[in-house]
Amino acid sequence: SMGHTNNATYTAQELLAKMWEKYEEENIDDLRPTLTTYNTLMNVWAKHGREKASRNALSLLDELWERTNNGDEEFHPTAITISTVIAALSNDNDRESMMTAERIFNDAKQRAQEGATLIQPNKIVYNSLIKLYSNQVGNSEVGKLASRLLDEMWAEYESGNDMMRPCTFTYSSVIRSWTASECPEAFDKAKELYHDIVKREQDKFSYSRIDSIICNSLLDCCSKSSAKDAPEYATAFLQKMWSEYENGNRRIRPDLVTYGNVINCWAQTKDPKAVEHSMALLSEIWERFEQGFTDWRALRFPYNSIMNVYSNSQDKEAPEKATALLREMQELYQQGNKNIKPNFITYNRVMQVWAKSQHPLAAKMTLDLLDEMNQKHANGDTSLKANSITYTTIIDTCSVNGKLEEVDKAAELLRTMWKKYEAGERTLKPSPATYICLMNAYGNLRLESTALKAEQLLREMWDTGDESLYPDNIVYNAVIEAWSKSKSTKAPPRVLALLDEMWSLYEKGFEDILPNVSTFRYAKETMLLGDPKDSPEQVQALKKMASGITS
Repeated sequence: SMGHTNNATYTAQELLAKMWEKYEEENIDDLRPTLTTYNTLMNVWAKHGREKASRNALSLLDELWERTNNGDEEFHPTAITISTVIAALSNDNDRESMMTAERIFNDAKQRAQEGATLIQPNKIVYNSLIKLYSNQVGNSEVGKLASRLLDEMWAEYESGNDMMRPCTFTYSSVIRSWTASECPEAFDKAKELYHDIVKREQDKFSYSRIDSIICNSLLDCCSKSSAKDAPEYATAFLQKMWSEYENGNRRIRPDLVTYGNVINCWAQTKDPKAVEHSMALLSEIWERFEQGFTDWRALRFPYNSIMNVYSNSQDKEAPEKATALLREMQELYQQGNKNIKPNFITYNRVMQVWAKSQHPLAAKMTLDLLDEMNQKHANGDTSLKANSITYTTIIDTCSVNGKLEEVDKAAELLRTMWKKYEAGERTLKPSPATYICLMNAYGNLRLESTALKAEQLLREMWDTGDESLYPDNIVYNAVIEAWSKSKSTKAPPRVLALLDEMWSLYEKGFEDILPNVSTFRYAKETMLLGDPKDSPEQVQALKKMASGITS
């Protein structure tokens, strides 16, 4: 179970089958699998199974229930079993897995009420489900769901079940769940949870203690909030942490994650001095390092965060400065500082700075950085393997300047992604964002032929048969905008057909394809390329859309 490769999971699965085979064919009692065997294998899947983790863990759980129902009570799942299956489900990060985990959790509670006390969800099970919620990024409900479980835990504890007392891990996971929810009130809820721990710390027997993990969870939520005072709050909070630490509270020691989160807060602001504040924090890191905090690992983390600051800054020299920072990291690494080695995230973020800059050399620079990554990776640097974000960023960069040769290169990169993905490089699977970036590139060429290519990409997304790549209204809007920019006389009928398609698909249950205000704006611009007086069907289509959006 301590293996760190997917092969470990298959080997363990094969061992289970072999144990049953030996037991049944040769009656070797010592090789008869037990509930512990199954729980251990589920744990292997939970830690290293990735894509197939949940499916295999669920299959093992079903087998345990089948054996239990056939009279082998020793295989009756316990709370450990349930927590491990939920941990495996958390690998999937999708709503279906979340609903499955909730079903298993509620089933365990029901069985416990009926007398199966060993399966009664305990603190570990609750923590596993809360952690699963924290991985559900973009699900607006997970913060509330995690808080509800926290309340249940306190209710159980206060009714006499000492083993249900929430701990620091519980609170940090609930805070991360609110962060994942992306709700407007997430940061306020995170602060409430922080202050709740502070209040409960007065109980000398409490397992809930403020430590650097809780603080970093709060600062991470702060960095992803829309709070206007986020950078000031985070900077003051950092200084408060140092004050607590220097006054003897060794649990609240700031680390590089802390600094990275504070820098990320500055990255979200329009403050013209954001870069200045971030570089001051970087200088402070080096001062602390020289003062003896040499056990800090991954010095690249705050550097990567500063790349975000450059990406959102108004500094016209931001791409050159971000590239210079990358070179500084490489130089420090060459001098022997192994903790500052740039990785694929570093390169991706430098590329993103170039992508947002609209610099005339942006496409060339990102392509050069990709070549550099590929060369280093080919020479054995596994940390510089380009992924779908890398390629999507470059495709986005190629869309900026409206140059045919750059757009052709972007189209070539999409084909390369598919070729490598189909050859087994799973991190290079194109996303809807990849397609949208290329559609925008075609739209910026303002040609009928490239608008047609944008629409062909739309068809390609449907043709994959992959639900994760099915178009939504953002994709359709990109195609309609491409036709609008083309100024072609063929644009109005093509847009009419696309609008009809969107309404038809929406009525069939594809809710993400509902036309929105942007659809209306792009369609209206396209319709006006002709004479609305001579095209009553165009006017009717716009009225229908406007009515639908209003309702």
